[in-house]
Amino acid sequence: MTGPTTARWHDGPARSARWGLGAALVSGLLWILSAQPITWWPLGWFAALPAAWAIDRAPTRRRAGLYGGAAAFVFTVGGFHWMVYLLRVNAHLPAPLAWLGLLLLAAYHGALFLLGARLTRALRDRRRDDPRGPWPMALCLPLGFVVVEVVLPTPFPFSLALGQAGVAPLRHLTAAASTVGLAALMIAFAGAIYDALTRPARRWRPAIGVALFAAALTLGSIRVDRGGATRQITIGVVQPNKRVDVPAGTRERAGHLEQLRRASRMLEDAGADLVVWSEVAYPFEVPRDLTADVARNHPLSIRGNTTGPLLIGAVTTTDRDQWNSAILVAADGRFLGRGDKIHRMIGSEYNPLVEHFPS
Repeated sequence: MTGPTTARWHDGPARSARWGLGAALVSGLLWILSAQPITWWPLGWFAALPAAWAIDRAPTRRRAGLYGGAAAFVFTVGGFHWMVYLLRVNAHLPAPLAWLGLLLLAAYHGALFLLGARLTRALRDRRRDDPRGPWPMALCLPLGFVVVEVVLPTPFPFSLALGQAGVAPLRHLTAAASTVGLAALMIAFAGAIYDALTRPARRWRPAIGVALFAAALTLGSIRVDRGGATRQITIGVVQPNKRVDVPAGTRERAGHLEQLRRASRMLEDAGADLVVWSEVAYPFEVPRDLTADVARNHPLSIRGNTTGPLLIGAVTTTDRDQWNSAILVAADGRFLGRGDKIHRMIGSEYNPLVEHFPS
């Protein structure tokens, strides 16, 4: 079932399809520009506007879904292009297969957003004949896109709020609503603009509602420093850029560990309150029953001559299994906490076919 026809283009189906597809591609491009590494973050608040126009003006719900899928496909290929390198290095795939992996991920994201676009269009069509007009796009668009993003699984978790959470004016919003809430607010903002441009009556009410909601979230999430109870800390990051899948002897790994400790001490001398080592940076396995670092003068010591806390990436092990873990090491060597990676990246970190059918 494709729903009622609501096309407002009058220049032929072929040309209308080109206009709709072009608008969807513009949305995908705007999302690329707003995310890393370009991070022109204000564009993210307008990125859904062309797609909203294409979805609402498409002749059928099926066509509206295709426009939403096209926007996500473009965003994934442009925003996740680094996956080709990741699959070539970590999964040892030849370049054609690595590109195929990226295109498959883009197609999957496109399928999710196809559902979101059809849901958005279905919500709009329910009140299409109402004298006051359909439900506002500021409501339908977030329900269509963000709900699908939250409910349906993705091989590589992502959010439309990429590039937004680290922006100073938006940190309080992210703290209050999470990246999902921020993405919903961004989509609602674009929908409110669409309503202001197209609704025959009460056109500014959705925009006012979105603005008041954003203001309430912002004011409610601002932290008040009472009596100096909170403070900012400086974090230093050690990124070795060393391949972990290449075998290395004990002497080479010990030399690598010394480089990590030396870089950590340099960061501390520069003012870092906490030093973070990247994923599996510690070059030796750490037993999971270990509760503290060995003595500072031990060759395998994590701390060495550092003086502050460390958050390190390491492989933790039992007699049978391994985990990709992060360990918080206190200045006195105690392990204050450990977190294990749960969501592995399909293709580069695990292959379900190999795990279930080793032969």
